[in-house]
Amino acid sequence: MDNSKPLDTSKIEVSNILCDFEAIIDLDLAIIYYIATHLKNVDLIDTSILKASSYNALRNLLLFRTTNNPLSIIIKEEYKDSLNDLYKELIEKHEQEILDLCRFNDLANYIKTLYTTGKLVNITINCDTELQVEYTKKNMPELKVVLKETNLSNYNTLFIKYSSNLLRFEEIIEKKIYIVNAMYNYNNFIFKPEVLLLIDSNKICTVDIYQDLTVPNLCNS
Repeated sequence: MDNSKPLDTSKIEVSNILCDFEAIIDLDLAIIYYIATHLKNVDLIDTSILKASSYNALRNLLLFRTTNNPLSIIIKEEYKDSLNDLYKELIEKHEQEILDLCRFNDLANYIKTLYTTGKLVNITINCDTELQVEYTKKNMPELKVVLKETNLSNYNTLFIKYSSNLLRFEEIIEKKIYIVNAMYNYNNFIFKPEVLLLIDSNKICTVDIYQDLTVPNLCNS
């Protein structure tokens, strides 16, 4: 006689994850590669960085930069005031070519592993552009995709590339928030104000996007 009882799943928490596209897709590195192969002769590019930097060195420069804009590591100092305009123009004109150069980072492999654990994890990728939506559907068809999601009512866990992205959401209460561990998300190794405002009402953690490269984390999570 089988005396086993059915599993009581009423107390098992389902993780409904909303993950930034850029948290798992290495768009920053793809941008640098695109410039290195297509725009290296443009006067505003500091070619000495490209010539001297290996794959690991470029990843290191990108992780330790202090601004969100990845162009900051290769644009000459005299053009730094135009960084945001240059980035916007680059994406508007060459986004598809840049996406073609993208690769998954190590955090993406972790996200994929979560998905394969079963139905207790629901993962949605939050994209900024239509081309990012197409890229995700093509390369990670098993995951849900949304465009510029701002309502968090259906999610309890967030993976965030830039801490400033938190300002996009309507309300953030009782969420578990994983913020990419990179210098652009800190002020002198302290979380930026948009994160500090959420600490009392949410669980804040940091997450590395590379297994073999990290930023010293002095924040209390």
